[in-house]
Amino acid sequence: MSSQDDLLKKAQEGDFDSLLLLTAMTDLTPKKFDQYFLPLASHPDIKFRDFVANEAHTKNHQEVVEEAIKHGISDEVLEQIKNP
Repeated sequence: MSSQDDLLKKAQEGDFDSLLLLTAMTDLTPKKFDQYFLPLASHPDIKFRDFVANEAHTKNHQEVVEEAIKHGISDEVLEQIKNP
């Protein structure tokens, strides 16, 4: 099984499945959410940024949400975040 650090690296390289696994693992250790998701908030793929913004919003990690918004998220996700 991969560690959270391994999954972060794979997600940064574009592996969306690793992002999903990282999310599940981070749910077990919520104190580390920002540590793993802040770097992904600036991912070059908007699909990753949208996912990260949604997760961060759901888990009330505003710094991560703002970082994803800064790098660009879809209008649909932005609307969901601004008008829950």
